[in-house]
Amino acid sequence: MSTTLRLCGWLLLLLPVSLSADTLYRSVDPEGRVIYSDTPQSDSVETQRIQVESKPSAAAQQQAQQRESEIRRAADKAVAQREYKRKQRARVVEQAEQQLQEAEQRLEQARVLRDEDRQTIGGGKGRRIRPEYFERIEQAEAAVAAARKRLQQARIGR
Repeated sequence: MSTTLRLCGWLLLLLPVSLSADTLYRSVDPEGRVIYSDTPQSDSVETQRIQVESKPSAAAQQQAQQRESEIRRAADKAVAQREYKRKQRARVVEQAEQQLQEAEQRLEQARVLRDEDRQTIGGGKGRRIRPEYFERIEQAEAAVAAARKRLQQARIGR
């Protein structure tokens, strides 16, 4: 529901309601029940005609305008807060996406096998990959997993 529509609904509830008739009848039936109506009751024991203002008084109008102004300010404040939170969340998501990209790039760089990652064994007859290479990849993969988790949490607003 839009803010404007919601505001109009509140205004309708808060503004004094004017009656459709200028005359109201207070009737008492034979059992003593009081009935208010825009027409006199035919079986009433007592009927009293009441004059009703067809529009709100100046004081009521001023009070309604003050309430309307307060509602507008509150609605504007709520919209501003919601927009601020939306922008803040978008910044957090953007930062998390950037951190994930950087972590993925570091992982790709960590996977590149360099000369210092190899170790000669058996008097120069063979070479093997050092354990530090695998540790480097493992750390980079853990960093990517952590960055993915932060991005997922940022997207759901945590």
